[in-house]
Amino acid sequence: MKIAIFTNNYAPFIGGVPISIERLAKGLRRIGHQVTIFAPDYEGHMDSKQDLVEKDIVRYKSLKRTIGDGMIIGNCLDPIIEKEFRKGDFDVIHVHHPFLIGYTAIYLGHKYKVPVVYTYHTRYEEYLHHIKSYSRLVNKYEGENHRLLKTAEEKLIHLGKDKFVPFHNRVFMNHCDRVIVPTNNMKEILASQQIKSKMNILPTGLDEEAYRNNDEESNKIREQYIGNKKYLLCSVARLEKEKNIEFIIKGISELKKRLGSTFRLLLIGDGTEREKLEEMVWELDLEDEISFLGTLQQDEITNYYRACNAFVFASKSETQGIVLLEAMAASLPVVAIKASGVEDVVCNGENGFMTEESVAEWTEKINLILTNQQLGERLRCRASVTARDYSMVQIANQAAAYYNDIINNKEVTSEVGKKIKGITRAKSRNSILYLSRTNSQNMHY
Repeated sequence: MKIAIFTNNYAPFIGGVPISIERLAKGLRRIGHQVTIFAPDYEGHMDSKQDLVEKDIVRYKSLKRTIGDGMIIGNCLDPIIEKEFRKGDFDVIHVHHPFLIGYTAIYLGHKYKVPVVYTYHTRYEEYLHHIKSYSRLVNKYEGENHRLLKTAEEKLIHLGKDKFVPFHNRVFMNHCDRVIVPTNNMKEILASQQIKSKMNILPTGLDEEAYRNNDEESNKIREQYIGNKKYLLCSVARLEKEKNIEFIIKGISELKKRLGSTFRLLLIGDGTEREKLEEMVWELDLEDEISFLGTLQQDEITNYYRACNAFVFASKSETQGIVLLEAMAASLPVVAIKASGVEDVVCNGENGFMTEESVAEWTEKINLILTNQQLGERLRCRASVTARDYSMVQIANQAAAYYNDIINNKEVTSEVGKKIKGITRAKSRNSILYLSRTNSQNMHY
């Protein structure tokens, strides 16, 4: 089978979507399928490790504008996209974003009668603060006395989260032949937004490296950071508002009151909030309890997991907590806030704990894992068992089964034609512009 994967971001950018795509493509190739990834061009990308490993990557041009944390805006109108797509004679398109390159995928799917599959990776309503105008409005809302707020301002803030994002989801996904979601929880959320396209569940797979022990490296890491401490904790996330790192820092402050200075948290990741978070750590006198390690390569992170006693997490914006499964593959119990993407992975008292967004409750569960050795060992064993069901090849086989189901459905192309009739009659450039203007205003991130 020949599969075209379309994305707005990929290596060298580090994030959940590029990781998910890389593993899916690797798994599909391993079981005999041909995969070509259409991804934006990053300055100096030809020197990147990823392009040396993967030869079947079509890099389309990027605009000069960036959106913080290394994320760029790709030019979804670049002619090389259709030129290379036409040469590929693909059986299926798998797109991973619902805007920009998403509209290109819809257009090409209709024009060349190729079914379009879309994976819902991101709860975009939790990322609206990356849009400057929206962010300014939210900051004003949070900074003023609520009694003085104009009703219009409050309505505009909620309009973006509660109306525009669900509307955009519905319009885009109902133009796709199949929608893939990583968890059952996300399937239920989308069903409530009147998504008519058939939905299948397909989580992100784990690379084989996640299951391999490298005791020598993990022991070195533990020796480097443990010092006079007794426990090591870790968390992996971009340092952005939606990842709720401030909550983690408050939790560590509370944990210090319970356990004293007997532990250290390794924060792996970088982002636009780093300076603000480092200042918060300084103000709470936690510089000896929290270490900011910045961005690490994926193959390095596994050894950091194995060097630690527990994994902590507070994001409420995940569709699937990939890092939770990675931690479990390294036999780490997890403590996370109850939210989408967490509920389908964490089983309370079995492989970790889920709590409400309560610093006291969250901290108590971490304390329990660290101080109750018997419980900690049991959680570690169960965490490892949970992760075994998510191997990269297992997930790739399931994806291939979904693709075949779509391809063998004779009604696919006619249904797509019905859905987008009148939208894609114009030439390539005009069609994509039309869709982009009508459905993705202000979604350029």
